[in-house]
Amino acid sequence: MIGTDLDARTLMLIAGAMYVLLPLGVWFVLGFPWKRSPILWCAGSMFGGVGIVLRGLRGQVGDELSYVLGQPLILLGILLVTQSLRPASERPPVWWRMGLACISYAVLLWWLLSMASPQSLSMLLRAVILIQTLVLVAAAWRIGQTEVSRNAQFIAGSFFVQSLAIAANMVNAGLGSPDIYTLAGSAVIVLSSLTFLVMALVASMGYLGLSLERALRHEVQQAQTLARAQQWRARHDGLVALDRERLLGVLSESLGQEIRQPLTAALLHVQHGQRMLRAETPPAEYLIPGMDRVIHNIRRAEHTIDRTRHLMAPVAVASVPVAVSVLLQDAAQLIRLKAISRNVNLHFPAPDTRAWVEGDALQLTQAVLQVILNAIAAVADEALREVHVALEVTDRLVRLQITDTGPGFAPSLLERTPGSFQGDPMSLGGIGLYVVQSILDQHRGGLVLSNRTHGGAEVTLSMPRIFPADAATDEKTQLAYPTIQ
Repeated sequence: MIGTDLDARTLMLIAGAMYVLLPLGVWFVLGFPWKRSPILWCAGSMFGGVGIVLRGLRGQVGDELSYVLGQPLILLGILLVTQSLRPASERPPVWWRMGLACISYAVLLWWLLSMASPQSLSMLLRAVILIQTLVLVAAAWRIGQTEVSRNAQFIAGSFFVQSLAIAANMVNAGLGSPDIYTLAGSAVIVLSSLTFLVMALVASMGYLGLSLERALRHEVQQAQTLARAQQWRARHDGLVALDRERLLGVLSESLGQEIRQPLTAALLHVQHGQRMLRAETPPAEYLIPGMDRVIHNIRRAEHTIDRTRHLMAPVAVASVPVAVSVLLQDAAQLIRLKAISRNVNLHFPAPDTRAWVEGDALQLTQAVLQVILNAIAAVADEALREVHVALEVTDRLVRLQITDTGPGFAPSLLERTPGSFQGDPMSLGGIGLYVVQSILDQHRGGLVLSNRTHGGAEVTLSMPRIFPADAATDEKTQLAYPTIQ
């Protein structure tokens, strides 16, 4: 009888020690991860192991350690292991409630030690642990089903076998076999202790496999996310390039006039100079200024060609400080004749050397041009054809507000969420707004559409403001925009 009692105690102490040591091995194999699930699993197993050791030492240590401390530690361990198996997407537990439950359980046991009979107390201890173990089994089984993990099913199976052992001990206690103050030498106690010993190893190996499965699944998901991001980036770049070509098609008439006008003027000056050179004594005071005007007009045409070429070139996206004043000046020059041909009064703000953003100047110019072209198209059939571009600079943001005197946006368009602008790809308000939204998203900006109370539409483009060191010395920002009427 004594030998059997010693075997039961030894098996329980070994099982408790394994629950303490095995999580350390799992932690080491996993590479010491500071993540919620492995931390809770290892901490819970270790707490439970210490509690099992204290239970195995009953009769050799005081009841306050063996029961009042040991049993709540086992309960806390099971609670933590259960939380480690829950999906990360689930609502996190309220930790203070868990701690309060364990403390309340310890106080109840301290009170029952002197009030309840050993048989009743033994039944209560096993009932509490059995219920929580079954909750743990359900959590592990659910993970096995949702993640299609055989390792999670092994965990569920090992703890289910432990729950059967606890239930057998509970029945044994109900029959009056064990004494709470001694380790009974019955075969049930020995078998249950051996079960805890074996299942500790099975559960730890199962969790190790589950963690490796999750790590592999996470790497696969990351690779898929990266591939999708690269595909989205390629499609986005193609869409932006397509919209840029369409934008140039809309501006083609204006760009042709913008190039033809200075070249025609230069040709007239050259022809006039040619006639003067044929004279015997050409007046230098007329010839030299004429040549200067030729050079000026050729440079005007050259600048227009450069802007057009840069707008068409499929260059890589750059992220550099961009002066909003220069950006608006380029947009004004590109769209000037378009507005004149439509009899639209286009008003730009005064240059502001404080307005700097970070990003790709080409794409930002494309976004501004797209919105202004939308506004010009909106007022085409109106008696009053006004488009105003306003610039607002705050400590953190740079805002561009483009307003017009058109009919405003349709309610269906205003109800759509940002990034969901869709429509006829050939319409300025369809794919164009989507591209503008996409460009601003890349630049950590925002796009807001609204209708003004007194009529017309308002589009607000906002971006984070930056403060480059050489912002005040940029001479380009001193250039004024023409009011196009």
